[in-house]
Amino acid sequence: MALVDGGGYAEIAAVDPALAVEIPPHLTFQEAAGLPEALIVAHSNLVEIGAVQPDARVLIHGGASGMGSIMIQMARELGAEVVTTTRDPAKIDRLKALGARHVMRPDGTAFPGESGDAAAAGGFDLIVDMAGATTLRANLDRLNDRGTLILMGILGGTIGEIDVDPIILKRLTVRGTILRSLLIAEKRALATRAFSRWMGRVAVGAIRSVIDSVHPFEAVRAAHDRLENGGHVGKIVLCLDAGSTNRHAMPDQA
Repeated sequence: MALVDGGGYAEIAAVDPALAVEIPPHLTFQEAAGLPEALIVAHSNLVEIGAVQPDARVLIHGGASGMGSIMIQMARELGAEVVTTTRDPAKIDRLKALGARHVMRPDGTAFPGESGDAAAAGGFDLIVDMAGATTLRANLDRLNDRGTLILMGILGGTIGEIDVDPIILKRLTVRGTILRSLLIAEKRALATRAFSRWMGRVAVGAIRSVIDSVHPFEAVRAAHDRLENGGHVGKIVLCLDAGSTNRHAMPDQA
C-alpha cells in the first residue's frame, strides 16, 4: 500500500518506493487502500504538529470521515481524551467504539443523553478542523492556554471574521497543513516516520482502517453520492473487483 504523489484516481498509478509499505497479512486490499494517506496525515497532525501528550484534551471535528476515524484512534493511542463531532446521532456509538470519549454537534451542543456541553466547556489543548471559516471563531474560543488549532480543510469556506484577542491572550498557535503541497523529499521523510511509528499498531489491530463501503469502479457516481450525502463512517473505497475481499485474489487492486 502506498501514498501517491497525486494522480491516484486511476486504475493504475506509479508510486515512489519510499511512500510504500508492506500490507499487513490481515488486511484486505480494500482496507489497505484506505489507510496510508490517513495514517500519514494523522501522524503529522497529532504527533509532529500537535505534539499530543497523555491526558491532553483533543477535539477532532468530523470524526466519521475517513481521516477523522484514523485520528480518533491515533489520539486514543497517544493517551489523549478524545472528543469528536458529528451532525448525525446515529454515528455516536461507532465513534465512541473508535476511542472518542464524548461526541457532540459541531457547535458544541449535546445530543440527547450525551454530555456535549460539558465536553466542550473543559477546553482543548488541540483542535483539528476540516471546515475552515465556519468554525474558526468557535475553535479559538474552545482552546486552552497555549493550545493549537490545526486547519486541514475548507469545507465550510475560506473567508471568516474572527476576534484576534483569544490568539494573543491565550498565546494560541494556528497552523494550516496540507499533504499535497509538500516536496517529495518531505513526503518521503514524513511517510518513513509515520510508518515506522504506527505500522506495528496497525499490524496488531490497535489502529484499523475503517471502511464504510466498497464500490465497483464503474459505480463511481454512487460512491460520490454516498460521500456527498454525509451518511458514511470511514473511507469510501473504489475497487476494481468489489466482489472480492481476498487480497491474494486481487492482483489488480488499486
